[in-house]
Amino acid sequence: MYKQGMINVEELLNLLNLNESIEEPDTPITCKTEKGEIEFRDVRFTYDSKMKLEEQRTILDKVSFKIKAGSSVGIVGQTGSGKSTIMRLLYRFYDIQSGSILIDGQDISKMKISDLRKNIAIVPQDCILFNDTVLYNIAYGGIDNEGDIKKYINDPKYEEELVREIIPAAKRS
Repeated sequence: MYKQGMINVEELLNLLNLNESIEEPDTPITCKTEKGEIEFRDVRFTYDSKMKLEEQRTILDKVSFKIKAGSSVGIVGQTGSGKSTIMRLLYRFYDIQSGSILIDGQDISKMKISDLRKNIAIVPQDCILFNDTVLYNIAYGGIDNEGDIKKYINDPKYEEELVREIIPAAKRS
């Protein structure tokens, strides 16, 4: 399980470091997530957007739901029904064909991608803790784009700043 978890983490980090095919907005809005309410409004998505319309396999078609701040939601369904796609769209690994995805009423397609991703934490189904300190395990969620978390955790000059950022995260969980 640990080995598979590390492979999954590595794949996620590779996705974060991809040369973006998602275009940043010309004038991005500031990502102000205060409550964390998520809304999908008439979202339509296909991975085959470059194919002819009749050849496309629509993954999500007019999907609408709202997740109130502070609530927990489980998304269940058959393989290929769009569960993972919903998370990928929320993280803006892909853009939707139509509709909108909002966080606290803000359209995520108008946000700077790095700001959006800093405000979202993904907890995988198979959650594995690293054989390290609680500080390390919580800090891992704040990994930077270069994937160099050890630089911050093992360097005493960053420790105070890291602890200051982690304490509110630990209290929220």
